[in-house]
Amino acid sequence: MADRVVVRFHRIDDATMRATFTNPDGTAYDLTGATCKLVVKALATDADVDALFTKITSAPAEGTIVAPATGGIADFYILPANTAALGLYTDQPPKAYVLGVKIKTAAGKYYTPIDATLRLDQQLVENF
Repeated sequence: MADRVVVRFHRIDDATMRATFTNPDGTAYDLTGATCKLVVKALATDADVDALFTKITSAPAEGTIVAPATGGIADFYILPANTAALGLYTDQPPKAYVLGVKIKTAAGKYYTPIDATLRLDQQLVENF
C-alpha cells in the first residue's frame, strides 16, 4: 500500500524532490534497472496525458536514480516553469494537487510507492 504524504515547496522555485523507497521490512528497495515516474495532476482521476507536469528518471534533465541504485533513492527535478501557472495552498479556497510516483522494475513490473498531496507556497522573493 502506498504512503500518503504531503509535499510542500515554493511555487516558481527550482526544487529537487528526493524519494526514498523501502521494502516492507525497512531495507532499501533496489532500483537497479528501474525507471521512476512522478506525475502531478489537478485531480486523481485525470489521465497522465492531462497531467500538470511529469518527471521520469530515464530523462536526465527530469530525474535520476541516485547511485548506488541499491540504495533505493530517486531525485526528480522540479523547474520554475512546472509550477508558475499553478495555484497556491494559501488561495481561497486553498489549492492542492495530487502527486504520484510509480516504479517500473527491470523485470517490467509496476509498483506505486507514493500517493501524495502537493501544496505550493507563495514565493516571498521573486526570481531575479
